[in-house]
Amino acid sequence: MAPPEWLLIIKEAPHLSRIPPTCAAPRWQNAVKVLTQMDLPRSIAGSPHFVAGLMHSRSAWVLWVTLNLLELVMYAVVKTGGKQYKVAIGEKLKVEQITADIDSQIVLNEVLMVADGESVTIGAPLVAGASIKATVVSHGRGEKVRIFKMRRRKHYQKRQGHRQNYTEIRIDEIVK
Repeated sequence: MAPPEWLLIIKEAPHLSRIPPTCAAPRWQNAVKVLTQMDLPRSIAGSPHFVAGLMHSRSAWVLWVTLNLLELVMYAVVKTGGKQYKVAIGEKLKVEQITADIDSQIVLNEVLMVADGESVTIGAPLVAGASIKATVVSHGRGEKVRIFKMRRRKHYQKRQGHRQNYTEIRIDEIVK
């Protein structure tokens, strides 16, 4: 899953750390103006989701751009295998094992919420008519969980391991 804010470090200049902030800032302010006028759609560049600025880290001046795409991307919350997942188109995620062949299409019908830009549809408990189309990428087993049971002073120790089966799916389409 994509984080709520994408932090893109555009340029680092370690030699600027020796220059006082008041001297270095004007040079970078022009770069910030250029970043805000990049070839981005006006809806993104002019929105509150796009911020460019100047930051001083311990060793360098860093020019950064933050683009919050949470409201710009269509996503949904789906329930499968007793768990809930937030999914977006193109994402891959590991869910509880589903009996389906690799490269086959599956449909997840238990959609709890769909968000498309500014409009959010919340089901009670499910969104009527909404579904998620996904492709099975692979099947596998998760990391080993080690279980150790012991009763002190009773000469009882038991070791056990468990690996949970999973299915990795890729989200192809969110039908609203």
